[in-house]
Amino acid sequence: MILKSNGSLLAAAALFGGVMAVAGAVHATSIGVQFTETGDGKTVPVPAATSAGYGTYSQANWNQISGSNSGSTYTGSITAPLNSAGAASTGITFSYAGVHEFNQGASSGSPATGNEDLLSGAAVVESSSTPATLSFSGLGSGTYSLLVYTDYQGNGTNAYGAKFSVNGGSGSYVLEQDAAAFYATPTFTSNPATTGAGVSQVSNYLLFTNITPVSGAISISYAENSAVSGGTGHIGVNAIQLVTPAVPEPAPLALLALGGLGLLLLRRKARTTA
Repeated sequence: MILKSNGSLLAAAALFGGVMAVAGAVHATSIGVQFTETGDGKTVPVPAATSAGYGTYSQANWNQISGSNSGSTYTGSITAPLNSAGAASTGITFSYAGVHEFNQGASSGSPATGNEDLLSGAAVVESSSTPATLSFSGLGSGTYSLLVYTDYQGNGTNAYGAKFSVNGGSGSYVLEQDAAAFYATPTFTSNPATTGAGVSQVSNYLLFTNITPVSGAISISYAENSAVSGGTGHIGVNAIQLVTPAVPEPAPLALLALGGLGLLLLRRKARTTA
């Protein structure tokens, strides 16, 4: 009789362990925003929904913001932007401020495929003293990752210096890769430096990890870095992705309830057998 009872308890433990394993399954989504220019009449396509070549984290359902190269300063926001699963991010707002203009990438026309599509436009800032700011607000607790795609929107050979800072931190410095060079060889490269004068290699993206929201917000500011030999020019951000914390899937409370029910039923069976 004891053996039967122990066997039932072992079965219950196995059932509970299986339930907990399922409850431990997690998924993460990301929110992607791409900047484009409309002032020169070119049409910049939204990044392909299922392309696997878009940077470190490929995703679907990019949010697109368009502006002009007229030299105006832009401020705006997106409420409840779509996430990579196509769902509205209720309660979250993406905003941008201090963007001087929107620029197009290559003069040869709008890139049609691959990573060129993602880096085909940029939200540009032209000052080292007044940075532009991109922010996600209304975020929950947890740690996030932030990808910032940055490519110099010109057609020459110079790479211009830029400084990026997350939530007011010390910052990362890069030389933004020339757009024409990226279009010739669309490869993602990141070579950040900790001091402005120490930048010597080009970058076209930055990855920030383990970011904790401050008052529910994650912000990145960017400005020219005049300390580098490449000089200053129109530096910009092509796109930005916020990778949200992984969450249990499906709802863990329902699974725990199912596991508890299984335990109760097996214990009842053990007693009946006894």
